Amino acid sequence: MLSTHELQNPDRAGELALAVDFGTSVIRAALVDRAGGRAAAKAACRNRLDRYGRDILARIACCGESPEKREEVFAQAALALDDVLSALEAECGICVRRLPEMVLAANTTHMYLLLRQDPACICRPPYDIPLHAPGFVDGQASGLPFAGRIYFVPCRANYLGGDVLCALLAADLRRMPDGSALFDMGENGELVIRKGDTLYCGSCAAGCAIRADSPDGLCASDLTAAAALLWRTGVVNRRGRLQAAGNPEVYPIQEEGKSRASLAVKLPDGRTLRQADMAEFMQAKASVATMIDYMAEAAGLEKEEISVMTLTGRFGAALDPQDAADTGLLPLSDQTVIKKQEHAALDGAVMLLLDPHGFAELDLLYGKLRYVQLREVEDYLELMLPNLQLPEL
Repeated sequence: MLSTHELQNPDRAGELALAVDFGTSVIRAALVDRAGGRAAAKAACRNRLDRYGRDILARIACCGESPEKREEVFAQAALALDDVLSALEAECGICVRRLPEMVLAANTTHMYLLLRQDPACICRPPYDIPLHAPGFVDGQASGLPFAGRIYFVPCRANYLGGDVLCALLAADLRRMPDGSALFDMGENGELVIRKGDTLYCGSCAAGCAIRADSPDGLCASDLTAAAALLWRTGVVNRRGRLQAAGNPEVYPIQEEGKSRASLAVKLPDGRTLRQADMAEFMQAKASVATMIDYMAEAAGLEKEEISVMTLTGRFGAALDPQDAADTGLLPLSDQTVIKKQEHAALDGAVMLLLDPHGFAELDLLYGKLRYVQLREVEDYLELMLPNLQLPEL
């Protein structure tokens, strides 16, 4: 890492730039030293937009309440960017908001919010996104806390943003063999499968639904691990129902606002898993597994032919592959090569600033993406039915 003295050298200002991954729950930023070919400092902070809901649909709904509410969300999006810039300044000791250039990767909703555009079109048929490739914008003129120009990585579809394109760039999926896939699992799940010269991509609710709102705060990877353990030990049945008979660790609980008692189980780490948590996992697991089934078919592959799976995102990089396979969350076999790249979106944004051919590669990637609009699949709920069960071990 560069010293504070080196970073504060005014002669080096033109060699420094910013990369930002504006995530749904966490925003990450990197100070990029172009001369040194590396990220000189990094920082992260919670996304203050979670006060409007932890998923993008809730945030879009807030914008639709009134013009005044929409303006409020716009202002908070700019402040969210300011939060991570302040965190990075505290880390590196220089005023990064005065640098000349930033690459910003965000999902389509957050790109719209940062550019003060109504995001209603994102979740409304025919799902057209007129603002999909704004390119370079003047940060200050756009009302954002950055004096230089900001490059917004283009968004391919309503639920496939520049963050996924940056992740694809970092994972180098375009040069991987047929059957390779990237699964970005954060608050939402985006899947990209390579077949021939085409990158088939789709999106579904995943992280948010799978992050159980339990008193013990079980996140997606925790819940997947717990579900796998309970399934292996016979504490839940194929439908994910806790089994009290023969399992003394399963006990009844009375939850506030519920007229009937439910069941819960104490996990080995001391935390509690409720039946409601397990139900959320089963629903989200079915959503993810069905997306993979449908996307593999769209690419002309059997899901078992997915030979390489790159996992990224807040939850994806933390998943245990065996737990994901045992619960049917991911179609992994002993032959599947698992790669993990925790912050691939930020890594890709950094690459755009360091690689002179990065923008040309991004254009190539964009042209090869074929987005599958899963919301328009008429029998999608029926396709989910088989995945609402846990697989045979």
